[in-house]
Amino acid sequence: MSLFLQASELARDLVAVIEGFEDTERKKAAQARALTLSIEQKTITEKLLALRQKICALLDGAADQECTDLIAVDILFEASEKLRGSFFGQERAESEEVLIKKCRAIFEKNDISDALWFRAFVILSFYFQPFELPLLKNVKDLSVNAFKAYLLFTMRQPHLMTQEDEGRYIRYYKELTSWLLDLMQKTEEGSRQNILHQAIKNKLTFGACFYVDCSTIDLIKARAAILGELVRQNPALDVLSRRKLPVRAVGRKKKLGLLSRNLKDYTDTRALYALFSGFDLRDYDIYWYSLDVVDETCRENSSFDSKISELAHKAVSLRGDAAQKAQQIIADDLDFLVIGTAYSFSAKDFDQLLALRLARVQVNLSALISGSSGLASYDYYIVSQASPEIASVYRRESTETLKTIEGPLICYERKEKVLPSKNITRAALGIPEEAVLYFSGAAVNKQMAPTLHAFLSILREVQGSYLLFAPFSPTWGGYFLALTFLARLRFVMKDFPDIDPKRIIVVHAVDPDDFERLIQLSDVCLGSFPRDGVTVAMQALHYGKPLIARAEKWLHANQDALMLRSLGQEDLIGTDNAAVAARAIRLGRDPVLRQKTAQNIAQRVEKAPFFDVKKQSSKMAALFEEMVEEKNIR
Repeated sequence: MSLFLQASELARDLVAVIEGFEDTERKKAAQARALTLSIEQKTITEKLLALRQKICALLDGAADQECTDLIAVDILFEASEKLRGSFFGQERAESEEVLIKKCRAIFEKNDISDALWFRAFVILSFYFQPFELPLLKNVKDLSVNAFKAYLLFTMRQPHLMTQEDEGRYIRYYKELTSWLLDLMQKTEEGSRQNILHQAIKNKLTFGACFYVDCSTIDLIKARAAILGELVRQNPALDVLSRRKLPVRAVGRKKKLGLLSRNLKDYTDTRALYALFSGFDLRDYDIYWYSLDVVDETCRENSSFDSKISELAHKAVSLRGDAAQKAQQIIADDLDFLVIGTAYSFSAKDFDQLLALRLARVQVNLSALISGSSGLASYDYYIVSQASPEIASVYRRESTETLKTIEGPLICYERKEKVLPSKNITRAALGIPEEAVLYFSGAAVNKQMAPTLHAFLSILREVQGSYLLFAPFSPTWGGYFLALTFLARLRFVMKDFPDIDPKRIIVVHAVDPDDFERLIQLSDVCLGSFPRDGVTVAMQALHYGKPLIARAEKWLHANQDALMLRSLGQEDLIGTDNAAVAARAIRLGRDPVLRQKTAQNIAQRVEKAPFFDVKKQSSKMAALFEEMVEEKNIR
């Protein structure tokens, strides 16, 4: 049997075992109605280990054979991507270390051989992150399949396990985007160019810009350059990018477009509605565009549907590719277009759509998109007012003109509180009733290693306390995403050997109501940083729970602290990670202070600006009138 038939069979076996393993775990959890994941769970069976050893042996022998076709690489990539999350952070076998050293030498020597690449791609994908290896200077001699496989390897989303990884990620992605841009401009028409475009569209993601604790403006600009080249090389988009705006008809209403993920009863959609619900419809026609991205967190709500219908002059779902979606928006001759979703921060069709001039004035909204677009098509970025020092950081980190609103920018219509449930209890989670319970409900991508380190330092200092994580939802769940989070958590836990793992609870994805019930069980809620939680923070305050937040420093971390300031709770805001931990420790050790803080929040939240829809919407309307004057929209 040929090398590649062997590789294909092994890869398919591996995928089957992994998918079967995931399915089995899900069924077991469903049957047991298990709420939690075990931090010490053994995730890899003997069968997986045996298959993995066979793949390593096969790849080790591949270097000695002449190979002309790498079709099995794609299959092995798919399998090893999942394996990587399972093994990350565990000890490497000595024999594998030898293989990895050989593979590193291949990269460093820049010696191009299909047999060597076949071996290097997949072995490295088990443990290595893309930024740990130098980029190849020359890929023109690679076979088409090897070229595709190498591109996929370079664009793997890294697992950021330490603070140092964040800086390395930024530096690597700056180098990668420059390399890709050069490759795009030099690659001739044909299969390689198509492979390059598809790889960039499907795999290149800049999402970590929203989560790292360092400057990202260079990376944001690099993404804009990639999008610009993709638009230029797409004839349909290139034509649209060069079009001239039509002359605006005099005397008509101002046309304001809102673009959201969906039109359902969904957190971001409700927040966008709240911010624009107070606009004077005698002066504005509101056009609402939906991407129709719907998941299990979206609810059917006829009352909210009616509100959308009353506000929107026109509400439509965008269809087709980027050019077709653009044509739908352009046909409405908008004066303003507001982006109200962070659906993607990559190079997908949606991102290419935003790179076009779709309205006379295009606006980015920091409450829902925590970072500058970097795109020349955007004129304004609306942010909350900040101190002069922080405002200067905002300006450095943005390419748009900044417009500011006093206080929190985010705004919600206040909902009824969810009633407790007999299924969501401390007993069901294995948490003593008398224990101080800290809660972190930030999404898994916001649970960065430095954040987890700060949280565990709190747990170590507050005797008998527990830490409850709810980082998943029906939208971002899945067994292997959970493995990635657990690997990062275990990595950080190595610095805290004195903490009993039983004091750390990680729950499976739960529905929105049960998520709020988890908040109700807690004593102190921990805001996320450097990317703030926003919605989770609002929910914690809604239930009168003390919330600990970090003072704003970046554009992607300014709402949690502002919500606390608006309630007069400056004492719950830390200026850095250590200060955040210190405030949480103080609350955990002092039950009287904890109770008093909760009472203060419960009293003040009734008049919180982030629940005052009418006032916040009027502020937004006034801001748009400023833009009307500046851009001469008559």
